[in-house]
Amino acid sequence: VGAYTWSLLASAHFDLHYPFWILLPLGAFLAGIAGLLLGTPVLKLRGDYLAIVTLGFGEIFRILMNNFDKVGVPWSDTTYNITNGPRGITGIDGLNFFGFKISKGLELFGLQITSLQLYYFVFLIFTILSIIGVSRLQHSRIGRAWQALREDEIAAKAMGINTRNVKLA
Repeated sequence: VGAYTWSLLASAHFDLHYPFWILLPLGAFLAGIAGLLLGTPVLKLRGDYLAIVTLGFGEIFRILMNNFDKVGVPWSDTTYNITNGPRGITGIDGLNFFGFKISKGLELFGLQITSLQLYYFVFLIFTILSIIGVSRLQHSRIGRAWQALREDEIAAKAMGINTRNVKLA
């Protein structure tokens, strides 16, 4: 969901070219809303059934996005191409940090750094930040509640943890 948000709003497909700093939180927010919409009805599922629902949702989403190349309106004969179907969305803008275009490459002290190497370092920084964030989240109050819920849901409920809200979080 976040990737499609990025690609639709930062490409020539709809001729919208929103910046990275707007699309990153927007994509995360819409992915969270999709997770909340999927998670609410399946709160009581566990184990294999939860895995089946998760995989099923992923497949439904993939098929839906593949079929969004010819979306028709019931009151008109016009069809709209939203996701370009299985061909995918092309012309997605490259990353742009404060006017610096990652896709152009860089020459630093006579050393040529290609755009692929720059993307590697950007993703490496984001990966490190994600690991730090997840580690801090794991040791927070909600992280300990998730761990208690994972170990024994009945005991967690008996200790006063609101299992519904913790699961949705």
